[in-house]
Amino acid sequence: MYLSSPYFRLPTCAVLLVLLFGGMITPDVQAQRRQDLPAWLFDPQYRSSRVNEKKAIHDGNQIAITFFNYGLLGGSGEIRGNWPKGSDDFYVGDVLPVIAMEVPIDLDGDSVPDTLVQHAVTTRGPRAGQNSPPGQPNIFWGFEAKPGFASNGIGPDGDLNDQPAISTEPLTWPDRWPDEPTWIDPATGGAQWNGFFGRGVFNADLESYFWLDDQNDEEMFSEYGFLPDTLDMSRRGQGLEVKMRGLQWSQFLAQDALFFLYEVTNTSTTTYPRVAVGLTVGTLSGGDGDSQDDLAFFDQANRIVYSWDDDNSGNQAQEVGYVGYGFMESPGDPENGIDDDGDGDPQTEQGRDIDGIPFVQGGLEGDGNVFLATDFDPRTIQPGDPLILIDVETGERSITYMGDGATTVVSQGRTYTLSPGMALEETKAEIRGQLETVIVTERNLIDEDLDGVIDEDINLHFERRRQEFSGDIVTLPSLRYANWVAFANDIRSRQPTRDDSLRHGLLNPMLDEQRDDGIDNDGDWDPIGDDVGSDGVAGTGDMGEGDGIPTPGEPNFDALDVDESDQVGLSSFFYFTPPGALRMNDDERLWQAMNPGFFTTNAELEAQQAGGGVDGDFIFSSGYFRLPPGRTLRFSMALVFGE
Repeated sequence: MYLSSPYFRLPTCAVLLVLLFGGMITPDVQAQRRQDLPAWLFDPQYRSSRVNEKKAIHDGNQIAITFFNYGLLGGSGEIRGNWPKGSDDFYVGDVLPVIAMEVPIDLDGDSVPDTLVQHAVTTRGPRAGQNSPPGQPNIFWGFEAKPGFASNGIGPDGDLNDQPAISTEPLTWPDRWPDEPTWIDPATGGAQWNGFFGRGVFNADLESYFWLDDQNDEEMFSEYGFLPDTLDMSRRGQGLEVKMRGLQWSQFLAQDALFFLYEVTNTSTTTYPRVAVGLTVGTLSGGDGDSQDDLAFFDQANRIVYSWDDDNSGNQAQEVGYVGYGFMESPGDPENGIDDDGDGDPQTEQGRDIDGIPFVQGGLEGDGNVFLATDFDPRTIQPGDPLILIDVETGERSITYMGDGATTVVSQGRTYTLSPGMALEETKAEIRGQLETVIVTERNLIDEDLDGVIDEDINLHFERRRQEFSGDIVTLPSLRYANWVAFANDIRSRQPTRDDSLRHGLLNPMLDEQRDDGIDNDGDWDPIGDDVGSDGVAGTGDMGEGDGIPTPGEPNFDALDVDESDQVGLSSFFYFTPPGALRMNDDERLWQAMNPGFFTTNAELEAQQAGGGVDGDFIFSSGYFRLPPGRTLRFSMALVFGE
């Protein structure tokens, strides 16, 4: 639904998602508690190490790119985004995941955290400033590959296997999968394919599968003595485990797209208050020797960033296409009161399915609940003004009204003592780009202006941007939100009615939707084809089958419907030149680059275009999210090529 960008003469990625995944999205089985995680994740024999490094080429359709089982795509001397496959054209220098987070640190040794330290975890790659101990460049602090997910025996070429597990080469598979040890072929006694679509299922033409973790990231331990797991003092890093999977289809509609899925699980005993997930990209449109005239831009509504060659002429004077990097899925925020992914507005493209039918009908979208510029101004509180309070445990809103004198209220566990004339606003932060500074809301997950909406940001929710082929920069429609203040003003001194909630967007099912709320938020559950019961298989007579209502485990409902998540999507885009200007060991700068609401300004991007392009790279991300023990953050990238 999200990546219907005009920049590629291909079917939209939204259509591709439906065609390829077709309601077969695997259940969102994320554990919400550490004790629910499988035991193998805590087994020291499965901790990562550089000795597990393997690489192969993802070439299951018209795209070919080298991938490493510690998370890197491309890289110096490798196949770097070859499209069409077999040509001399290369578009991608490197792609690597970055997880930016706040780490709670105990400075005085009393076992109580005193401060939060900004830290970024990434993979090894060709970029400047790799994260290593001082004076020890051969040691890397970051993600490395976990053992057990590829064969260490004889590979497809007759030599010792040096490839990650890929679906088309059984000799690359391990004897047993650590996460699925019972998936055994009774005929051979060997492991069956550990497929995204199920045990031994080969839906994609080429699929890869591997895990990595940050056990080798000893920076926080070295500098602060930080230990992530109070139940296992031998662990290092932050306890992050990452499951990665690549998928390619050669079918005509998908032959120019490559999907990579990422699942980041916190297996520690530490809660990380704010986390952003993203990817750093080295652009290479036009191939080696022609990187000096690259450009990039983004489309906030469709959650896609893309790069191209300024003069459309590559290193051999060949025509050069576009390459896009899109969030097919990102973590969601079901609590901020904002329609982050825009699917709750029937007037916009994001608010309609591939047939043009709105997800929200019957006036449920609300009236007067689309952000205006004034919604981001400070609130000057006067007697009688509504104060919207949020329960720290449940997130539920309640209403009180400002008194004539000092008024004390509690919201999200914080106490506010207010007086008439006081101004309330969300905390702001200044983020430095390469040429300009951008003012953003300090996304601290707190509603500081007591309007019931958390961390509203003018760059994320109002002045959203994309660029057309003509070069014109277009401001996109602003997002909808739950207008609690207007609701509270309307119901003053009386009981609210359903019409009150309806009018102000409080009943919009695609605003703050989530995949465990028991609601078919987008209305796509079909009683004819989907009423198959909790096991997802028709004809078994299990719970919920044929009862006429959606049941967890059935297609197009809750865990099996990725659209029932209010995905944050693309929340930042930082373009930098030269490629070494953003160093991968500069935690503070990476944190700023991934700060939600920061987008490289029009002036900077237009200056690069006016100069005929630059040798520039970018980092794009989605955030922030709270990451307690046991929780998994899921995001996926579609790498799409087109004319």
